[in-house]
Amino acid sequence: MAERSARLVAATFCGTIRHVDPEARHPHVVAVDGSLYEKLPGYAENLQHALDALLPTRTGHVTTILAKDGSGIGAAIAAATASAR
Repeated sequence: MAERSARLVAATFCGTIRHVDPEARHPHVVAVDGSLYEKLPGYAENLQHALDALLPTRTGHVTTILAKDGSGIGAAIAAATASAR
């Protein structure tokens, strides 16, 4: 079950990355905030394997890191962006 979840998450990450970088030429780091990623043994590795499988010519170009309080940080970035306009 966790492997399937990691593949689905990797697919969404790849979709977003391909939108902003269609050729996936640049390295990307995705900040992840979640219990599965943080606490389930092997989940981060499954996610990385799925990312590498979806981008076989760019293995290692997309990596993930744990971001504690990602929701709060994301909200702060959105607020800063909105107030800058």
